[in-house]
Amino acid sequence: MTRSGSLAGTLSGDAPLRPDCFEPEFADDGTLDALPPAGCDEPHGSEFVGTYVEDEQLTLDEAFSRSDAVNDRCLGVVAAYANVPADADLQYRVGSFYFLPHETEWDEGDRRIRCYAWRPDPPLTRSVRAGGTPALPIQYG
Repeated sequence: MTRSGSLAGTLSGDAPLRPDCFEPEFADDGTLDALPPAGCDEPHGSEFVGTYVEDEQLTLDEAFSRSDAVNDRCLGVVAAYANVPADADLQYRVGSFYFLPHETEWDEGDRRIRCYAWRPDPPLTRSVRAGGTPALPIQYG
């Protein structure tokens, strides 16, 4: 297919190609089985919040084995995206999950970790983007 024009801005703001909200489906063992899209104004469990570059010169295997450190950095991305404090209460507001690049991409220098906000219960009913504490209130217990 021949294409013309620029792709600049196609993944920012409300652009149609930007990944937004999803309703994750998990297998019995807890692994992510599918990530179908959902409307951000409908009940959903996750939202793409951005990426960060894993710049600690880790191998891909080390990134896999240090999942707590990667998840902590993704929670920071979530907090910045949602405009909530990245403090001790963040864990009571939202969780996260992430995707690492494929091994070939990693070996070619792509160290961008794709981060998602995750809150299945109660489900999200709007985008958390810049929503502050009203979008992600503290939920103890």
